[in-house]
Amino acid sequence: MLDRGLLFLLLQGVGVLGQECAVGKYGEHCQLNCSRHCAPYSGQDVHCHRHSGKCSEGCIPGWYGDQCQLSCSRNCQQHICSQQTGHCTLGCKGNNMGDFCETPIESGPKQGENETAQEPASTPVAAILVPVFTILIIIIIGTVIVLVFRHRKYEYIILKEGSLVAHTEVSS
Repeated sequence: MLDRGLLFLLLQGVGVLGQECAVGKYGEHCQLNCSRHCAPYSGQDVHCHRHSGKCSEGCIPGWYGDQCQLSCSRNCQQHICSQQTGHCTLGCKGNNMGDFCETPIESGPKQGENETAQEPASTPVAAILVPVFTILIIIIIGTVIVLVFRHRKYEYIILKEGSLVAHTEVSS
């Protein structure tokens, strides 16, 4: 038979593991506080997952991650970013670019000032294609010139042989 003290501890353990934590708490024994950056469920009440501490209602603006422990980039517009990835969802402030708006733009208008500005990625393609097409055109022109000269040489040889044949027939 089980000792009464051991039985009491087992039953108490099952009760603790099966119960929900108080509002704003999580952990094995509900001893941890939910992040202060969790979005409130209603009014001031913050709820998070009983075991992981993941914020139930997401994060307040400016924070991201499961427990809203990561701050959005200071370069995000209105300090707003994706709750899952931290990517700036409203664009970048100032002269910055990239998912986290951490890459400064070296030159050109600030983002949002000129929406018709071309992407810098189009320039390298043109820088490669122009010389390639130029070389191809030069090769084609050279080939045509060689073929024309060979054709003329062939016609000249035929004409020369034809006149010799005609000249020998007249002589005979």
